[in-house]
Amino acid sequence: IEESGWLAEAAVVFRGPGMSMRIDERIDEPGRLAAEIDVVVQATPRKPLESPSILALRAWLAAGVPAITARNPSVDALVQDGVDVRLIPPGDRNGFGRALLRLAGSPSLAVEMGHAAAARHGRRGRTGGPTADDQSRGSLAASPRAASR
Repeated sequence: IEESGWLAEAAVVFRGPGMSMRIDERIDEPGRLAAEIDVVVQATPRKPLESPSILALRAWLAAGVPAITARNPSVDALVQDGVDVRLIPPGDRNGFGRALLRLAGSPSLAVEMGHAAAARHGRRGRTGGPTADDQSRGSLAASPRAASR
C-alpha cells in the first residue's frame, strides 16, 4: 500500500452512502469477512511482472468476493476479466478508478461477479483440486487426487 498511497487518497473520494473502503493488508481469513465486503482490491507496485498474491486472490474469489487487481500472466491464467475480476494494467490509476466506479455504480454487477467467483474458485473449484484455503495452509491431503499420488 505504501507505493499505492494514491489508494488511501481515493478512499476519501469514494466514501458515501452504500460505499466504504477499508485498507488493511492483515486479513488472513477472507471467508470470515466476505459477507461484509463487496469487492477486494489488490494494489501492486508498477512493475508489470510483479504479481499480487495469487493465494490471497483465490481465497477472496472462493469466498465469493469479486476483485480488482493488476493484469499479470499468473493472474490472467487464473481469472476471467469481467466475470470474476476486473483486470487493470499495473499502475493504471484511471483504470482502477473506472473499475471501482463501475462496480460501485452497479451493485448487481458486483453480486453477479461474486457468484461467478464463488462458482469458479469455490470449494474444489473447476478442477477438483485443492481449494485456496487448502493451498494457503499447505495441505494437499484434502485433495483425493493429491492423496493418491
